[in-house]
Amino acid sequence: GGEVKFHWSGGVSESFENVPEGLRHRIVLRERTEPADGGNLRLGIRLEDSIAQQDPAGDGIRITSRTASDVALHYGVPLVTDSTGHALRASVSARGSQGFSIEVEDRAAVYPLNLGTLVVWKIRDAGLVDPDGRTQRPDSFGGAVALSGDTAVIGASGDNTPLGEYAGSVYVFRRDRKGQWLLVKQLRPPQGGRTDGFGRSVAISGDTLVGSAPFSSPDGVSGAGCVWIFKRFGTDWVVDQRITSPAMDSDSWFGNAMALFEDRIIASVPTTDGPGNGTVYAYVRKPEGWELEANLGDLPENQFSFGGNFDGLTLSGNLAAVAGDAQAGEPGVFVLRRDSGTWTFEAFLPRPESQASSNFGNALAIVGNLILVGDPEALRKSDGLFTGTVYVYEFNAGQWTLKQEICPDGLHNNNLFGGGIAVSGARAIIRATAGGRFSEELRNGRDFLFELEGGLWVQKAALSYADTEPAIMYARAVAITGDTALLAGSSSTVDYGNRKVVEGVDVVSVIRLTQEITVEVPPLAPFVSGQRLDDPYFFFDLKVGQKATWTFHVRNTGLLPLEGLRTQIQSATPGYFSVKKELPPRIKPGDYAKVRITYAPKEVGLHKATIRIFSNDANERPFELKVKGKAVKEW
Repeated sequence: GGEVKFHWSGGVSESFENVPEGLRHRIVLRERTEPADGGNLRLGIRLEDSIAQQDPAGDGIRITSRTASDVALHYGVPLVTDSTGHALRASVSARGSQGFSIEVEDRAAVYPLNLGTLVVWKIRDAGLVDPDGRTQRPDSFGGAVALSGDTAVIGASGDNTPLGEYAGSVYVFRRDRKGQWLLVKQLRPPQGGRTDGFGRSVAISGDTLVGSAPFSSPDGVSGAGCVWIFKRFGTDWVVDQRITSPAMDSDSWFGNAMALFEDRIIASVPTTDGPGNGTVYAYVRKPEGWELEANLGDLPENQFSFGGNFDGLTLSGNLAAVAGDAQAGEPGVFVLRRDSGTWTFEAFLPRPESQASSNFGNALAIVGNLILVGDPEALRKSDGLFTGTVYVYEFNAGQWTLKQEICPDGLHNNNLFGGGIAVSGARAIIRATAGGRFSEELRNGRDFLFELEGGLWVQKAALSYADTEPAIMYARAVAITGDTALLAGSSSTVDYGNRKVVEGVDVVSVIRLTQEITVEVPPLAPFVSGQRLDDPYFFFDLKVGQKATWTFHVRNTGLLPLEGLRTQIQSATPGYFSVKKELPPRIKPGDYAKVRITYAPKEVGLHKATIRIFSNDANERPFELKVKGKAVKEW
């Protein structure tokens, strides 16, 4: 709602207004200044510590900060009118670190001119900030996360609400067409109370959202726990149903762990009394509501402990995997399959004989006919360090067999690799949570990106996010859908305005798993795609028959390897510009390669070309540089 105005010499005034869409920028020019070349009006805007580039997603430019990687602005093409109300054609061009320029076709305009409706908004995924972070730290915001398309669900089981201390909340965020993540709703169950821990586990599938309250007391049974199911109507979420365990035992914590897939839910009861000492119930959605389908803990005959307090569980299609102990206390994973509405025990995947960890199955994920099993305390065979390992089991010819052991290079003792796993198609993110035993090398934890190639998981990147520290309590939480991932368990300093700067606010980092091309001539600032290269990169005053060469660095500033790189030159004078040194087929994240462009004119005159750099990134257009050269007869 605020606005600031400036009045400059030369009949120029300027204003910035804070509006719901972002920042509206207006410029008024009272009289025309004749351009030196007699052409159109040009306005130059300088940036400090920022870089402007043409926005690959549409019109306008993107402004990114050199110092804050999560800050980005979109500056749109201005709407320009003269004093008669006639609209004038305008364009905006990025100039890299020099800023950007606005060009207006004003030669037939009646002054003054009004340049306005320039909306600036945040477009880069930065993080989902705890809305109550000013007053509640910590409240386990990010203790559980889920992602479906453009909807993110964040559990905060320690949130203080009007229902009581630690009653818990579930926050729903949605990404709009501009790329902004906006808080849609804070969900609270209609029947809740103190220490319910609502949001301990969350899941989303399409228009269905579930959140557990394992420490609640439904129908007066202390600590029996329940799961709340919400349904989306338009942009709103409303309660659809509450489900409780059939046993309804005190302090049984139903919903301590939970998974959702389309019209099925599985939820654990980790502390049931009796021989089973824990079980998992399966529910199915019917026209009349959600109904109990099976007690999965009754299925395997060799069950001893099933779905315990710290055991993982997962559900995908007709397959479920639940960690537990077989007879004689042997840790492993129970595999269960659903066929025509009937669940059956299929296999028990034991912990490898070489391991003694009790956390085998702490995190689980299913993709196709593969099950990924995390063991964050597993011993690395090569050096005897307790780095953690993820085991991959494959179902083939009616049997489950161990196919792969994943343990990346660079891990150190007690890094707890495999403490969190999330999969989406052929991509997986595996967390080295670092737990409560931090090593200096991996103090803040790390997330590793893998892709499925030839039936094996291949490491593509070690992900990182600035100024964050995973919290021990919930560093396992991670989710991925397509090229978007949520990485929970971080904290940051947040400026809420009105001088309310708060440290240690929980933030769930959002990252996009894409490749990025940056071109530069060190030590100068990077160029941006579509930029026209003038001095000093202008090949000028060459004699016909002479050659000149510029060397550019093509850097991979993304998270994934750049592959399939090739360079193409488009010019009205073929052969005048050429690639002297080609790019290699692959550039790792953070690395660069050199490409050399040569200008060898055959005729006198000004010649132009567009250099296009292609890669395997389906989400990124070819990077373009526009070069020019001038040939003369004599010096």
